[in-house]
Amino acid sequence: PERNIRDFAKTQLETGHIPAVNGGDTLQFYIDDALCWPIWLQRHYMYTGAQEFLESMIPHLKRLFSLLAWEAPEGLDVLAITKDLPSRNLLAGTRPLQRGDIGTGINALYCRSLLCAAWLCDQAHAHSESETAIAWRKRAARVASQLRTMNWDEEKGLFSEAYRNGKPLDNYTWQANVSAIYGGVARAQNYESIMNASFRKEPPYTALLDGGEPSPFMMFLTVETASALGERTWGLDMMIDKWSRM
Repeated sequence: PERNIRDFAKTQLETGHIPAVNGGDTLQFYIDDALCWPIWLQRHYMYTGAQEFLESMIPHLKRLFSLLAWEAPEGLDVLAITKDLPSRNLLAGTRPLQRGDIGTGINALYCRSLLCAAWLCDQAHAHSESETAIAWRKRAARVASQLRTMNWDEEKGLFSEAYRNGKPLDNYTWQANVSAIYGGVARAQNYESIMNASFRKEPPYTALLDGGEPSPFMMFLTVETASALGERTWGLDMMIDKWSRM
């Protein structure tokens, strides 16, 4: 709802941080929660067309993405988990990310969030694509390219869950790989092979390592990705099966 999106925007600090909990006494920031906010904003605008509201949200998008550009490791655009950029592991697989990790899931979400924000910027400036939107699309392309270089295993045809200490982890989860498709990080020619290696058509549905109970956002992301690939019924069946086991 518009009120919730606005309330989170109101709590944003001048630094660009968006607290994970609105109305609480603790200003806890998690990178995955913050990256969801532009995605919900895009979805709200697509359903409502609330132009004045959108225009008022653009400065908040700019502050958030300025913060993330500043926090990226030197010479890179991908994000690493740090003291200042902690993760709640919304997209995590078998184990939480550690400080210094360049996670596939979190950076795929970053890529998707940048693209959503660029689209929103276009709608706010309806007659011409703004320089900000162009810059965010270029940054998303660099994030995707760097993540493929670091975390894509050509031999396995899968993304590692994270890049740690100069090399990708030998850890391949369905969460990381479906996130890579959702975020636009995976190449289109690899979608089918990634899905075939990650999932089964029948219960228990997952063929790769399973991180246990997936978060509601992870299941939303999976169903949306499956729907985009023409597998909506399968995605819903998987969600029902996963949650029936919780």
